[in-house]
Amino acid sequence: MRLLNDKELARMIGVTVACIRKWRREGRGPSYMKVEGSIRYREKTVLEFLDGCVVPPAESIDIATESQVAQ
Repeated sequence: MRLLNDKELARMIGVTVACIRKWRREGRGPSYMKVEGSIRYREKTVLEFLDGCVVPPAESIDIATESQVAQ
């Protein structure tokens, strides 16, 4: 099992370390664990979190259509 720290996670998903820490404070983002006081993320958990962020193409089209209609 591979464990990631904040910096590795940020690099993996293309956001800043500050963003990762903000998500954690707000209770958002992937689940984490504390190992001897250090925050770590299971790579598997991160991948599952990212899978949950996928927006199907049909929903993207519906949102775009709704915003065009509102204008």
